[in-house]
Amino acid sequence: MDNGKAAGVQTADGKTYSCRYVVANTDPFQLTYDLVGGEFYPEPYLDKLESLQPANSLFGVYMGLNIDLKELGYKDTEIFYNPTRDTVLLHDNMMNGNFKDGPVAITIYTNFGDPIYAPKGKSVVTLTAYSDYDFWPEGRADYYALKDQKVDELIGVAAKVIPELVNPEYIEVKEGFTPRTLKRYTMNKDGVVYGFYLSPEQWQKIPNNTPIPNIFIASNWSQAWHGMGSAQINGWRAARLILDKEGIK
Repeated sequence: MDNGKAAGVQTADGKTYSCRYVVANTDPFQLTYDLVGGEFYPEPYLDKLESLQPANSLFGVYMGLNIDLKELGYKDTEIFYNPTRDTVLLHDNMMNGNFKDGPVAITIYTNFGDPIYAPKGKSVVTLTAYSDYDFWPEGRADYYALKDQKVDELIGVAAKVIPELVNPEYIEVKEGFTPRTLKRYTMNKDGVVYGFYLSPEQWQKIPNNTPIPNIFIASNWSQAWHGMGSAQINGWRAARLILDKEGIK
């Protein structure tokens, strides 16, 4: 920072890159408190940020199988299995860590038709469910045992759709991830993947511009909706705001 504006970006190894604008594809907490510093922001902006409720994170399993699921008749690329139509119950079960009685999203990446996902005759599958960061104990010896237990629970639910998933003879890779895993790799607050909780009260979330005139945020924490599509739209919006400042159509 220099005179209330961003002067550049410093990398972890100490290299500094000067710039006229910064576009951050991060969560706003990282940007505000870690990358810039809360002291550079006005109190109303910080109050707004702290008042917004983040959405949830995910729990899931990456699986590599030595069988071709498509050849076995599983031709879909994405399957959503719900054991009940009570969506409130399903949500509560997931957030409380009761994955065996919750839903599961099954993505069969090798069914997308791109050979990069796995060698011929094999399959790559990801199972995901909502999860609460606070469910997973931090710094406790039972974390990994709990993760292994919940991985098997989620696979058991998915096996109601694809029974082959529980056969150990077919499993070459089985790697679970929790909200803490996602936090470690993305540095998102509490491993959140959906940005701020999407409700009528939080529909607008935060804008792509910030109180610092040459810093913009492009991620699904800002405008639009959730997910990758939202991040793309917000990237375009951040770029458009910069072009407008430069008088470029």
